Amino acid sequence: AERKVKEWLNARFSMTSSDGEPIALDWVGLEADFQNLWLYQEKSHSKTEFCNWEITNRVMLSTYPAQVNTVNVKGDDITRGITLNEQRDTKKINCGK
Repeated sequence: AERKVKEWLNARFSMTSSDGEPIALDWVGLEADFQNLWLYQEKSHSKTEFCNWEITNRVMLSTYPAQVNTVNVKGDDITRGITLNEQRDTKKINCGK
């Protein structure tokens, strides 16, 4: 089942670096309850500047149009979050520089 969840997630979630390159993510796992689903992925550790990376997250949006997805990105010195929905499923990480 976990393999199917990973395939499903990969078809609906992506990250692209500020220079337009796809970001390869490694599967960590998932948690779920009656109302929430948490999907965890990570990028192999490196000193990476994630500001201006573009995130697309269409998880559950076709099933639940009112769905709101929160994506948190954490580096060594900074954490940022973005919120995506049916009207805006792609957004860049703003680090306020």
